[in-house]
Amino acid sequence: MKKTLLMIFALAGTIAASAQTINFEIDGLKYETTSANTARVTEVATSELTVDVPATVEHDGTTYTVNSIGEEAFYYSKITKLTLPETVDSIYKRAFATTQFAEIKLPSKLVYIADYAFNSSNIENLVIPASVDHIGYGAFFTCKKLNTVKFEGNVKTMDSSIFYHTPVTKVTLADDMTQIPTKMFLKCDKLAEINWPANLESIGSGAFYDCVALKTSALPATVKEIGDEAFLNCSSITSVNLPAALEKLGSCAFSMTSINDLTIDSNNAISSLLTVFSILRMVVCST
Repeated sequence: MKKTLLMIFALAGTIAASAQTINFEIDGLKYETTSANTARVTEVATSELTVDVPATVEHDGTTYTVNSIGEEAFYYSKITKLTLPETVDSIYKRAFATTQFAEIKLPSKLVYIADYAFNSSNIENLVIPASVDHIGYGAFFTCKKLNTVKFEGNVKTMDSSIFYHTPVTKVTLADDMTQIPTKMFLKCDKLAEINWPANLESIGSGAFYDCVALKTSALPATVKEIGDEAFLNCSSITSVNLPAALEKLGSCAFSMTSINDLTIDSNNAISSLLTVFSILRMVVCST
């Protein structure tokens, strides 16, 4: 009996030890273990301006795969050049907020981008890999030098205000994207060019609010919902088409635009005379 209990205690001790977080520093980067063979970067502790995050690190005889960048790991870092390994699948809250580097290649296996991950960073051109399935609130909020954004695939869940108040001029959305979430491009006043995904179904509330340079709203036939204030104060928009699939048109969706050409698909269920007048009133509706 005693022998059995000793074996149980020994096994429990082994499990507890393997679950214990280990912190260590190598070549100016601090890490913490996230499993028996994985680790995340927790802090940059170097004055070097160029940093290459390794795919693996070795500590006390164990090799760990670097699979994530921890919360605020590079927050306010002065680094001007950064390379991430393909092993990274998660970037946590404010990991790269207020950083100085202008370019970054996101790993092709990246899955998760947390809230404010790149908030107020100096990124100029951004490619979101097809592997990404979540982008958090304000992930690229006020990135003051952001110029172009390209999505390589559909992102399953996207929170609000992802590109809030950035100077982005061109956005390329993947054809399999089905939604543009709430306030995604709110106050992106330089945004002039965007392609509409072939399978787009939903444009969230305030998605393009104050995008004063946006000139086109030739929506694909698949769009079912346009949220409240979706194109509010898009003053350069002069024409809009409402496709047959459209089921819900939010309040003031096109208020304060310059629309003088409105086309409603004849097969659309909301194309009654009353609805037409209601839509036209959106141009001057009060908010």
